Amino acid sequence: MSAAPPPRFDHLLHMTDARGTFEHAKLTDPRPEHGYCTDDMARVLVVSTREPYPDRAVKDLVALSLRFLGDAQGLDGDYRNRMSERGRWEDRPTLEDCWGRSVWALGTAAAQADDDWVRQVAVAQFERAARRRSPWPRAMAFAAVGAAELLAAKPDHREARALLTAAGDLLQTLDDNTVWPWPEITLMWWAQKQPSPWSMSATPLIQVPWDDFMSMAGPNLCRSSKAGFSPPGNTPGWKFSMWMPPPIRC
Repeated sequence: MSAAPPPRFDHLLHMTDARGTFEHAKLTDPRPEHGYCTDDMARVLVVSTREPYPDRAVKDLVALSLRFLGDAQGLDGDYRNRMSERGRWEDRPTLEDCWGRSVWALGTAAAQADDDWVRQVAVAQFERAARRRSPWPRAMAFAAVGAAELLAAKPDHREARALLTAAGDLLQTLDDNTVWPWPEITLMWWAQKQPSPWSMSATPLIQVPWDDFMSMAGPNLCRSSKAGFSPPGNTPGWKFSMWMPPPIRC
């Protein structure tokens, strides 16, 4: 099997200005009028700090995304998500997905970044965010992945271990919801997929009976094959997935 090609950052750089990476594009061109979001800047920090041989442009992405997350973080460790084209925050800090993805990104940067100052700043931001606990399972799952990243580099980090334990306690309760189980394992929209903080694999966290799934989402479903547009990580064979998904992203 041939080695995977090295990642390319040219489009990501094209989508980025001095403030951040624009959330939306028309074909290959950014649409500045839609502004920026913390969710995306957390993703930028993850991919840029995981680049094993970063050039100057990629290191600039690391610095920019880390600064954006620092600006997005509230005093209590929660996060704003939406910034206008002119750099004005348009929402209040929450503990929703943007918090979880930011914790994921900060844990990754603290463990993976080349530069010592990046690791130090990422740890400081992580520790402020890790004091909080989200009621949302997916946000906690993303945060747990960040905690696991940091623990791989710093096994004695108390805040990371406490956060990972709290996430495990929450995620173990998911199967108890028999009234409205969330069908994460078969949803097409990758932003709604639940990350696995334990093995970083596609191990399903929720099993949804077929009748229950159809009663929840029947009119919005289409049938797709493994050769069609089912995302990686689902079980082989026929899939049932949300129609007209956006591009796959975590």
